[in-house]
Amino acid sequence: MTASKAKQALNDGLKITHRFMEEYEWVREKTATTLVFEDGIEVDKKEFWDLRQSPEWKKNWSIFTQK
Repeated sequence: MTASKAKQALNDGLKITHRFMEEYEWVREKTATTLVFEDGIEVDKKEFWDLRQSPEWKKNWSIFTQK
């Protein structure tokens, strides 16, 4: 899915992942301004997306499903 759809999935409370992430890695929304990774690390939502502006981050997102 696109980054835009991934952002909407986060807003909907879903965990998302990207093809660059390991199969166990995901991120979800904790608050309106904070995201949290699977290991508990929190990051500012704006900073997260600001660091992912290159073309390869604009697509290849997906909903995380436990394997």
